[in-house]
Amino acid sequence: DSGGESPACLDGSQYGAYLRPSPAGSHKWTVFIEGGGWCWNEESCYERSKTTKGSSRKWPEEMKCMCWNVKPDKSFDSRCNCVRLNYGDGASFSGARPEPWPVPGREGSELYFRGRRNLDAAVDFMLAKGLGEATELVLVGQSAGGLAVFLHSDRIAQRLAAEAPKARVRAVAIGGLFLDDSGISHPGPSYASEMRNIARMQNITLAHLGASAASCADAHPGAEHLCLVSSHMAGFVETPLFLFNSKYDGWQLNAILRSRRPARVAEYGEAFLQQLQPFRTKPQHGAFITSCVCHGGCPWRELRLAGKNSLAHYRDWYVRNASGGA
Repeated sequence: DSGGESPACLDGSQYGAYLRPSPAGSHKWTVFIEGGGWCWNEESCYERSKTTKGSSRKWPEEMKCMCWNVKPDKSFDSRCNCVRLNYGDGASFSGARPEPWPVPGREGSELYFRGRRNLDAAVDFMLAKGLGEATELVLVGQSAGGLAVFLHSDRIAQRLAAEAPKARVRAVAIGGLFLDDSGISHPGPSYASEMRNIARMQNITLAHLGASAASCADAHPGAEHLCLVSSHMAGFVETPLFLFNSKYDGWQLNAILRSRRPARVAEYGEAFLQQLQPFRTKPQHGAFITSCVCHGGCPWRELRLAGKNSLAHYRDWYVRNASGGA
């Protein structure tokens, strides 16, 4: 118990990580960050705190974990040390309030916004379990976990450069590129404004999320919250990152655009390609973008380009990146 520095889910329950040690003594690591949206205000965070997305009280004793490390022959290495980080904070592991936060209209109810501390404590835990000897680490996140990858991969890579100096860090975001919809007409508040609300409520300071997040914040003076929109953050990430994403992301069409009208969907797809451009200028990155309308359930094993499925393209990128290529 470290007081305000103790890892905690929204309801104050202890945060923890799942580790499946390598059965072969491997020094390769994969860390998977769970997704599951965000809570936009105290009331939605309070409701979330009653679920497994905001409390660890009903988490199972064991959970599955997939290795994303790739061998030189371009096959997946299933013998990695695999860590799963469940999502317990509602802000992509970025909140940073040391003291409990009251819930308006619910006397005596409090919330804990310690996502950044949860992630840092998970790295502490992995270092205690041998991460310091790692040769590879792949940070993987899906949906809101994908945003966490954009936000935190450089910070984790910088820490490992000092504490696990042999580790080469790569990142994977699955359905994690969310658009700035400020210039797209649709009913309801914009996604960007909702992220601003989260930043205020959870006390998210971009400068504390590492150098790349700080650079992004510097590029948006007075609107630093835009860096919590991954399309803005993407152009600042230096850690080699592979993106699996739909041009017509199903969650974004439903929750942000709130329309499936063909003309509106086409407009959203064009905006996606425009906002992806800063990411594409970084030669170390890679991506597989589909036109299928999907989000968490995209059929990545079946989607093919040039005779290869998306995972084969990822493995090609991984091996090229290992030798210094794009």
